[in-house]
Amino acid sequence: LQRAIEERVRENELKRQEELRIQQQREELERKQIEETERLNRERQERARKEEDERIERKRRLDLIMRRTRQVSPTAKVIFCTKNSKF
Repeated sequence: LQRAIEERVRENELKRQEELRIQQQREELERKQIEETERLNRERQERARKEEDERIERKRRLDLIMRRTRQVSPTAKVIFCTKNSKF
């Protein structure tokens, strides 16, 4: 009887250890999935931020080109000169 009790206690302990190991594996997998999701989110946000910065920079350059073009345009100078001219 004592041997049967000891065997049962040993089996229960092995079962408890196996359940604990499985739970730890599950928690580790969950932690890795969360880390991967967070990493992907950070990368996506960084890409979106870079794309927005690039879009703003392209717009700024285009605006600058447009301003320079308007200032240098010979047609604009001719029109301006003829309007203000006393000839």
